[in-house]
Amino acid sequence: YREALALFPTAQSALVGAGLVAMQQADARRVVETLRALDASAETGTLADPWWVYDLGYGRVADTLMKQFWDGERAR
Repeated sequence: YREALALFPTAQSALVGAGLVAMQQADARRVVETLRALDASAETGTLADPWWVYDLGYGRVADTLMKQFWDGERAR
């Protein structure tokens, strides 16, 4: 998530993921920092998650890949 946030500091998915990892590691300071960053980005309208700007990824349909991911299937 650090690498994703370095590229897209206001990406909602990276912020949420980083917050979950911090929570699992019982790092309250990082959880609060992540929530504040998420809240600030939402308030200013700067949430920028690159998955929402395009519907194709590497020549494959992103919807199919995401469905496979959430269904626990291995991507082909």
